[in-house]
Amino acid sequence: MWLIVIYITIWTISPGPVCIKTIQEVRNNGTKAGVTIAAGASITAVLMVLAGLIIYSLGFSAILDSSGVTMIEQIGAVAIILMGLYGAFKCFTLTASQLDDSAVESSNRTGLLQGMGVMATGIPQALLVYVVMIPQTVELSSVTTTILVLGSLNVAMVFGFYSLVAAITGRSQQMVRNNRFKKVLDFSLASILIGMGANILF
Repeated sequence: MWLIVIYITIWTISPGPVCIKTIQEVRNNGTKAGVTIAAGASITAVLMVLAGLIIYSLGFSAILDSSGVTMIEQIGAVAIILMGLYGAFKCFTLTASQLDDSAVESSNRTGLLQGMGVMATGIPQALLVYVVMIPQTVELSSVTTTILVLGSLNVAMVFGFYSLVAAITGRSQQMVRNNRFKKVLDFSLASILIGMGANILF
């Protein structure tokens, strides 16, 4: 059981697309926008828990061998690449005054959708935990309860960790005043997103 908890923790806090997207969004639109990305990722984490419960309850574990999960992962990868391309475009088109404006607002709905899309690349790992690892580790009578408990832990860690990343990024970016450095950093973050998406896709 503890090995599963450790796996979920490492999977959550390891630098990945959600972390990079959170940092990028804070850089462009402020801390609240980064927290919105974290909230969107948390929504997908909740949906993954529910999907795991449904698949296990109905005995559809064979779905893990289908191309459906791979297709969802690839859709998420395409979304990450598009977000990266958009970020790279923005860092070359923003003026100096726009870069200095720390009060730029972004749509909460858009942020939620972006967070959900980026987190979707973790669906195969989540289903592996909820549908394969947990049923093989705990007693049959406690599988559903364990999925709910560990799923809730995962959702809490996703929101808490990425909100913390957003808060730290928001604080640290106030120390950076050089516009050229800001553009280089934003472009680097966008490039990392594109690279991660391409790696997942291909």
